Amino acid sequence: MKSFVKDLIEIGLTELEARVYLNLLRKQNFTATELATAVKVHRTQIYDILANLVKKGMCVEIFGNVKKYEAVEPRKVMNLINEKLDSQKKISDRLAETLSQLFKSNSGNSNPLDFIKVLRTNSSIREQVFRLISESNTSVLVFNKPPYAMTPDRNDPESNSLRKGVIHKSIYQIEPDTEAFIEKVKYFQQEGEDVRINPKLPVKLVIFDQRITLMTLYNAGEIGSFFTAMSVEHTDFAQAMSDIFELYWNNSMTLAEFIDQKKKS
Repeated sequence: MKSFVKDLIEIGLTELEARVYLNLLRKQNFTATELATAVKVHRTQIYDILANLVKKGMCVEIFGNVKKYEAVEPRKVMNLINEKLDSQKKISDRLAETLSQLFKSNSGNSNPLDFIKVLRTNSSIREQVFRLISESNTSVLVFNKPPYAMTPDRNDPESNSLRKGVIHKSIYQIEPDTEAFIEKVKYFQQEGEDVRINPKLPVKLVIFDQRITLMTLYNAGEIGSFFTAMSVEHTDFAQAMSDIFELYWNNSMTLAEFIDQKKKS
C-alpha cells in the first residue's frame, strides 16, 4: 500500500488523494463518510479530495438518496495521466529552449539589475503593480493567492485598465472562507476580469503585456513576516511565464464550476 501511495505521489497526486483513490479500488463504491473513516480524515476534508479526484478523472459521483463515489478503472486513469505528462513535457521542452536563450542572451550583462528590480516593502510592491497595470496596453495575467501584499478587494487602476480594453485574466487560489472568496471573485468577474479557480497556485505572479513579470514571495520567520517581489523586464522570460500561466488556466475551474462543486458537496 505504501509503495502504491509513493508511486501515485510521483505522478502528481497528493498523499491523501492517493490514499483515497486506493481505498476506492477496494469495492464498487463508497460514501464520503465511509471514505473519511477509511482514510482517517475529517469528513469536510474528504469532499475537497474527492472533488480533485473527480476533476482528474480518477473517480465519478453516483447520485441517489446518498451520493456515492466510484473509482475509474486504473488503465483509463493512467492513460489520462500519460496525456497530461506528455503535455507538460512539451511545455518543459519549450521552456528549456526559451530560458536557455534568455540565459545566453544576458550572459554578458555586467549589471543584471538593468532588467531586474527587487522590491522589499508592501508599499513599493503596491506602487509598482498599480503603475504597471496603468501602463499596460494589451493584457495582465495574474496568479492570486493569499497572503496578500495589497488588498485584493479593491483595485482602481485595474478598473481603469479594463475600461481601456486591456484583457485581465486572473486565477484565484481557493481560500478557507468559501462564501467571502466567492463574493470577491464574483466582484472582479463582474468588473470585467476573466477568472478561474484553482486549489493550489505555485507562486504570486503578474505578467504585464507579455513583457514584464512580477513575482512576489512571502517570507515568514522568527523576525516576522514580509514580502519580497522581483520585477523582470524581459520578453523571453515573460513568454515562458505566460506558458506556465496558460497551463494552470486550462486546468482550473470557472467560477460557475466551483460554485456548482460546492453545492454538490
